[in-house]
Amino acid sequence: MPLSPHASIGIALDEVDTPALVLDMDALERNLLRMADAVKGSGVRLRPHAKSHKCAEIARRQIAAGAVGVCCQKVSEAEALAQGGVADVLVTNEIVGKQKLARLARLVREAKVGVLADDAANVADLDAAARAEGVRLDVLVEVNVGADRCGIEPGEPALPRLQQETVVCPRFNPRRFLKPRAPTPACATDRRQSACCRGGCWKIRTAARGTGSRAARISPPRRCGA
Repeated sequence: MPLSPHASIGIALDEVDTPALVLDMDALERNLLRMADAVKGSGVRLRPHAKSHKCAEIARRQIAAGAVGVCCQKVSEAEALAQGGVADVLVTNEIVGKQKLARLARLVREAKVGVLADDAANVADLDAAARAEGVRLDVLVEVNVGADRCGIEPGEPALPRLQQETVVCPRFNPRRFLKPRAPTPACATDRRQSACCRGGCWKIRTAARGTGSRAARISPPRRCGA
């Protein structure tokens, strides 16, 4: 016997059976416009992270509101977003393992796909996966700006070498800029968040100068997470 949906558009809130995901569309649309307005005229390209909703429909709405694409953390998330019609996905993580790398490369046939790297061996594996599928990947070098989880430290000798490897590889689209992670959870207040952002931007500029790259017009926002 088919189950009836827990909720449908137009019914009263007290008629909704749990569990059900309910969205306040007025609040959603207001937030989409607020984020787009926050970067308007700044030269910054907005790419929100999809981990807060994991919903292709919301991601498409974010792009329609002005975002260049969205971020995610795993290959499976990128696959779900691409299958849901999201055209530009950046996996803001390092992907390892032959099977996952093959899936990532295959996904380039469905959407524009980017990924991060902070290790030369991983760059070689990404190249091999892209060659096997006959595709080109966007590969960005990750710089550690304070989260201390992934990324190369600014000033490390390995950084310019790794950046150059991603640029000269024929299966990579040259992306001569470096990607910061968000402020650490310890940055609890607006003031501390702003300090974290300024410190992260300084590290990115330092790293970019060390590789001969531009810092992609990075500037600290008025409020982190706004």
